[in-house]
Amino acid sequence: MGDEKGYGKFNGFYWFEEKTKKGWSIIALIPISQYNKEMNQWGILMMYIAILFVFISLIVSLLLWKTLYKPLKEFRHEIKLMGNSNFHSEVVTTKIPEFVDLINRFREMRTQIVSLIKEIEQKERKRADLEVEKLKHQINPHFLMNTLDTAKWLAMSGERNELTQLLSSLNKLLYYNMGKLGILSNLEEELDSMKQYLVLQQIRYDFDYQTIINVPENVLQSPIPRFILQPLVENSIYHGLVDEGKITVTVNLEKDMIIIEVSDDGRGMSQEKMDEILHHNSFHQTQNGMGIGLNYVKRVMERTYGEFAEIEIQSEVNKGTTVRLLIPFIKGGNNNDSSIDCRG
Repeated sequence: MGDEKGYGKFNGFYWFEEKTKKGWSIIALIPISQYNKEMNQWGILMMYIAILFVFISLIVSLLLWKTLYKPLKEFRHEIKLMGNSNFHSEVVTTKIPEFVDLINRFREMRTQIVSLIKEIEQKERKRADLEVEKLKHQINPHFLMNTLDTAKWLAMSGERNELTQLLSSLNKLLYYNMGKLGILSNLEEELDSMKQYLVLQQIRYDFDYQTIINVPENVLQSPIPRFILQPLVENSIYHGLVDEGKITVTVNLEKDMIIIEVSDDGRGMSQEKMDEILHHNSFHQTQNGMGIGLNYVKRVMERTYGEFAEIEIQSEVNKGTTVRLLIPFIKGGNNNDSSIDCRG
């Protein structure tokens, strides 16, 4: 048999007995007060050890959080920011070799993405520029043919004054269209080009319409894209007025925006047609007009101003149409593409 043990209380003592295999009994007596004192000391010691263990665990957890979890959390945040097109935030740094390698690869990837985005933006901008230039120079051959035919009949009928006026206006329009300084002009030159177009149309056709132009002098030198007014008045002539009416061109400056309105009191259009024009790029064009069209106006505004410009159409059937352009106001300046590009 193995050793037998026992314990108990006796007359103010704790006794502990252990019997050996040879039959001996070993008995220890410990005063109860002494026993309780030592147990309390051991309890306090264990409590201190437990507190120290918890404290050490907290420190270890904090170190692990700083070295592992926090970099991972911030790294995840950086990836989320990049997903939201924020490519300029600082990537978290750490001393863990695996993380350093991962972060370096992330930085390389981000640099490549930024480079690709810039390359795509440059190509898209060049494509948009070419498309706008193509639309600007896309003069309808019917317009030229009909204008020259009108010039022939004026010459044959001896209407020298009207012939001179017609050829002068046509020459100015073509010269303005072939401007070598890019797609930009200023509002004063744009208004003059629009007037030359109206002169041509009044000579070519027996349209009895009145033109009213209200423009403050402080916006005349503001750079704007070429041929954004002519398609608006062309639209009023061919799709608004019948044989007579009124076209009003109004320019206002409100805060930092130029508001250009071209209104007519003609046939107007339905809400469905306005929605189609604004959202489906199906702007009216006509064989009798120059062929540049309102589609050019929308494209050139998107290319030049991006989200900083708007085009609005208000119309009521049998009461008239108003086309409104809202573009950023730039005081004076050189008429080149970079001086007016608001897209960043």
